[in-house]
Amino acid sequence: KDAHLAALRIRASLEGPTVSLAKARAEGRRSAKGPNEAAAIGRMLREAGLARTSARYLSRAVRGWPEDVQIRVELAESLEADGQCDAALDCVAACCARNPEFAVRRAPVLRMQLLARMGRFRDCLAEIAQIAVPSSVIHQTQLRIALAMGNLGLAEAAVRARLSDPAVSRGQKAHFSISLDGAQLTELRFLRQFEAMGEVFDPLEFVSA
Repeated sequence: KDAHLAALRIRASLEGPTVSLAKARAEGRRSAKGPNEAAAIGRMLREAGLARTSARYLSRAVRGWPEDVQIRVELAESLEADGQCDAALDCVAACCARNPEFAVRRAPVLRMQLLARMGRFRDCLAEIAQIAVPSSVIHQTQLRIALAMGNLGLAEAAVRARLSDPAVSRGQKAHFSISLDGAQLTELRFLRQFEAMGEVFDPLEFVSA
């Protein structure tokens, strides 16, 4: 069982998820033999661009292994990929009810991703505030939300946190100002400067000039 799962993952990394699953079916593997394999198959379906098929498959797998956390995580991510974010949030909530450790360690990050995609920025920031040890990805998400909200103070704080993170490479730190996030932060700074001087910034003026 473990050997087959390992082979499935190796094939997916070398040949892509579509080929890996096709070969598994050709070998007579029509169903998963355990929760780890079911989660892996669901993930490969999603990575092959079949998010809705993945969600249906994982929904059945949840009924077979209701206590398995990873299947529910994969289901939530497949529902998100299919645009079913409310259903994905419900899936995360159901997993939290069954697994207190998941509720503390993994659920806030998943909810953050879902709420950001749904445009529920304030709710997303509330989730970020509950994350005990934010990663560079969390700081980046916080920055992008702050930029979308036009909140310069929050954006500046997120940048300071991201650039002080040891996980962020020197190259990333050195080139932040010319990245898309850096450019948008610069634009927001200029906008606030215009406003402080009593100027009205009209982006259409630059387009028509």
